[in-house]
Amino acid sequence: MRTGTIHFARLDKSPRLQRIFVFLKRAGSRGATGIEIALECDVLNPATYCSELRHNGIPIDCSYEGETVGGRKVYRYIMKGLNA
Repeated sequence: MRTGTIHFARLDKSPRLQRIFVFLKRAGSRGATGIEIALECDVLNPATYCSELRHNGIPIDCSYEGETVGGRKVYRYIMKGLNA
């Protein structure tokens, strides 16, 4: 078994990835936090799905925003170069 590779869904065949793609495209340069993606796109682990989109050739930046009052880390995802 090879290491350093992941199995990922293809964007053209995955409604879940398509929902996230469209949502991030609409979000534009503001992007969206992981919780915003989770709630809007009905997914449980936005970071994993953003990684899958990257493997499909979609440029997505991730930046650390800080922590919630409860201590959870907040990340923002921004799709680069494809925003209309």
